[in-house]
Amino acid sequence: MALYDALDPQRHLLIVDDNRLDDRGDSAPATLSGGAWRVERPLANLQDRRLARVAESVDASAEATRLTIDYGSPTDLRVMVIVSSTVSRSGRCRHLITADAAGADVLHDSGWQDYYPVIYNPWRLPRAHPSFGHGRLSLRDLRRYPRIPWHDVAPQAVLARYQHLLIDDPTNAEGCVRLSRLFTGSGWQTPIPVEWGGALSWEDDTKVVALLSGGSDADRQPARRTLDLDLAGLPEDDAMRLHDLVGATGLSGQLYISYDPTETVHRHRRSMLCRMRALSPIELDHHDWANAGLRFIEEIA
Repeated sequence: MALYDALDPQRHLLIVDDNRLDDRGDSAPATLSGGAWRVERPLANLQDRRLARVAESVDASAEATRLTIDYGSPTDLRVMVIVSSTVSRSGRCRHLITADAAGADVLHDSGWQDYYPVIYNPWRLPRAHPSFGHGRLSLRDLRRYPRIPWHDVAPQAVLARYQHLLIDDPTNAEGCVRLSRLFTGSGWQTPIPVEWGGALSWEDDTKVVALLSGGSDADRQPARRTLDLDLAGLPEDDAMRLHDLVGATGLSGQLYISYDPTETVHRHRRSMLCRMRALSPIELDHHDWANAGLRFIEEIA
């Protein structure tokens, strides 16, 4: 049985598999410009799959912390993802898709959105709660989840040449903003909800050795999230789209997934940069309907 038969389709699982910023389509390589970014940490670093490669603004002003992506020719666009950043808890982002470089012919405008939205009623929390008074993720949560994504998903894909990302964080304590890895494109959203029985868990490669003293020693490794989901009753065309997605991505290709793109309370837990940890088959269920399993593991570096 599906999660909700009448679930808003905008809340279905979103998979961004073909990052337009990486130029895997038919257009010319995407170019990034605008704002003011340090020469040693340029915007081109946002096209590097290594999260340690960042783009850093020269200061925290709105004029410096903005960028424009030019795809060279119109392509299908819907999604803008910042995989990780140093935007502060008071920072905001805005995503525009436009037909022109100046941003006058706007096809989608997210409006200003908090990078860290209010997820609790700030005044109904216990006074000792770390989010009392502001209702946003606490510093404790931010340490637990050091890569907090921000995304905007347009209602549907549009054909356009330009995307713009504006960041408003002038009081950032670091005096600048750093971004690592952007994901753009149209993505694929499942036409049906995921099935009951999905599993969100942690995988930890830490090796623990028992000592003669009775204690233990550990070669600690960073834990990473895994997400296992099943789809039942996929229409034939969507099943074939998923088949192509899995084959093109393989085990090493990066994906951005969001369990529910509209949610804010658990976005930091259920949206992530990841890869496939298993290439599951598409199974014919009956007539033109198919079932499929999706197995994801987080990318953390």
